[in-house]
Amino acid sequence: MIYEIISNLISVFLTFCITILSLFLYYKYIYKRESSDHNKTELSLFLKSFLVNFLLEKVDMEMFNEQMGRTSIKIEGVESANLIQNKSNPDEAQNKIKAVSNVDIKNIDEDKIMYRSSKNYGKDLNFSVRTWFGVNYAKLKESDFRYICFNIKGVRKIYFDSNEFTHLIDTEITGTEKNKYTGRSSIDVYLMKFNEDNKWYITRLGMNLVDPIEIVE
Repeated sequence: MIYEIISNLISVFLTFCITILSLFLYYKYIYKRESSDHNKTELSLFLKSFLVNFLLEKVDMEMFNEQMGRTSIKIEGVESANLIQNKSNPDEAQNKIKAVSNVDIKNIDEDKIMYRSSKNYGKDLNFSVRTWFGVNYAKLKESDFRYICFNIKGVRKIYFDSNEFTHLIDTEITGTEKNKYTGRSSIDVYLMKFNEDNKWYITRLGMNLVDPIEIVE
């Protein structure tokens, strides 16, 4: 046990040293040469910026994976942590919401669209795309936004009618849970692309959804 701990610590230390050395070499031989004089950053700030962003990225990913690990979702009638579809019952009713096509958005003023952006957190055994957004429920409901856009950077944009999306929140989150989640400035919304049927689903709407909401396009 002690040997494993020491071994892991040494491994982490060596990885850290190699990373710092690699950054130093990059800064000395590539960054300083390619950057203009007025845009050059001191080495200490360069390293600090990288480490801060790196740590924030790791913490963000771990929090996302931790939340996902608690989720047990049912797709097409099967409750399963592995999200295996039930081929024997393909017609079971599911919650759905229709996405708005890009054609319908084409001539809409930008100020009529609430934009939310996030990255793709990468694939796992169940999903080819995993991402999450924060949505200000009060702002979306009380403003004159006609649409809400979820921009998955480098992947695609998915649009919804703002009234339909707030109605979905009102329908899915009820009772004390609604007061809990809609009272916050931000409601977590998870959008995932399921491996097996290649469809998009909302798997979290404030709280984790046992029955995911299929996005119909």
